[in-house]
Amino acid sequence: MTDDCRIKGFSVTGSHLHLKGLEARGVPQNNNLNAESWGIWGSGSDNVFEQIDTHHHMGTGLFISGGGGNLVLNSDAHDNYDPNSSDGPGENADGFGAHYTPAGRPANVFRGCRSWWNADDGYDLISTYAPVTIENSWSWRNGYLSGTTTPSGNGVGFKMGGFGGDYDAGAVKHTVRFSVAFLNKAAGFYSNHHPVANDYFNNTGYGNRPDFNMLGIDASGAAVGRGNLRNNLAYTGTLTSNLAGTSSAYNSWDLGLPLSDAQFQSVSTAGWDAPRQADGSLPALPHLRLAANSTLIDKGVDVGLPYTGRAPDLGAFERPGDTPPPGLRHEAEAALAVCQGTIDANWAGFSGSGFCNADNATGAYAQFTVNALAGGTAALGIRFANGGSTARTANLVVNGSTVATLSFESTGAWSTWITKPANVSLNAGTNTIRLDPTTTAGLPNLDHLDVNA
Repeated sequence: MTDDCRIKGFSVTGSHLHLKGLEARGVPQNNNLNAESWGIWGSGSDNVFEQIDTHHHMGTGLFISGGGGNLVLNSDAHDNYDPNSSDGPGENADGFGAHYTPAGRPANVFRGCRSWWNADDGYDLISTYAPVTIENSWSWRNGYLSGTTTPSGNGVGFKMGGFGGDYDAGAVKHTVRFSVAFLNKAAGFYSNHHPVANDYFNNTGYGNRPDFNMLGIDASGAAVGRGNLRNNLAYTGTLTSNLAGTSSAYNSWDLGLPLSDAQFQSVSTAGWDAPRQADGSLPALPHLRLAANSTLIDKGVDVGLPYTGRAPDLGAFERPGDTPPPGLRHEAEAALAVCQGTIDANWAGFSGSGFCNADNATGAYAQFTVNALAGGTAALGIRFANGGSTARTANLVVNGSTVATLSFESTGAWSTWITKPANVSLNAGTNTIRLDPTTTAGLPNLDHLDVNA
């Protein structure tokens, strides 16, 4: 199919379709009067593209244009290059793209996908008015001619929006999480002048230029930082740029943790294109996964995504098997907890059957009774939500003695839960841990207390 002599290998205009196991290869450009061709073009909605291998096209591997609610699952796009584009060779051949979807349509999702050695970008979300989520996906060596380090197009791993450098009031938030970008010619994760702050949660950047570039734009057209960054890991290369103005916390660069190859099981950049598993999921590799003794384990903050252990790990890969043993998680609604207020369940995202909504008063405390097998230092994780605009402070009282004053910052919404860490000394046997508010604003909503005694 052609469009002004631009060729579409597959044109998917229908909706509610499931295409699985297709290989699309070698769609050409007919001339040099236009931009790229497309391996697969999808303008329908609510479609599933599963286990697609789209490669060696003179243009983008898989291009969503205008549709919403599509899922691209466990698919690969690679080795695409547009030598005949009218705006220059290599300027338009992305791995995956999602563009031009009108406002109000449901999110398009890329999950479990890989994009590599595309002449332009790995994933490109420019000029779309509906949200896009990218998760559990990888992007590497984009911006080069296939199989070489000869520069070509832009070379961004994950290009998370933008409108050609202009401010657009219709911009929406996009999300990338649990994803990896390495050795791309330019940024691993890039805001690309996006007018609003995207969510960048639990991602790993390795050897990009830089790993995270949060260049956004405000209503006046000025360059500003744009992004909500949590639990990300940047190692080697230039780590970050344009962070001023972003919301950045609990990332490797915020915490000042020492980084070295020893933090990882492997830092190999080979083998990421290995065959997928039998169910189509990504290959199980040790690369850029945390070593068992890594100091990056449990150093993140709860952003409402699954994790094991006391807190999320940094980076794209959560180490398995760190779920707190029975008895170390203490729900606020449990029999051995005291809530001077009500046990509510009207805000989503809590664990157990409810949370403590303490009275807005000084002294309206919440208390947990915990048992320690031995005395010594214990790591606490206090899961809370604060939908107000200001922090709420509370004294941390252990066995009747105030040991610290904690500030529970705004989480932005009452349904957004995060975990506040603290270290305390416990006695062997029974202990009480109390949170006692210092102002009439009271406590934040409290979900549970994890104790790693």
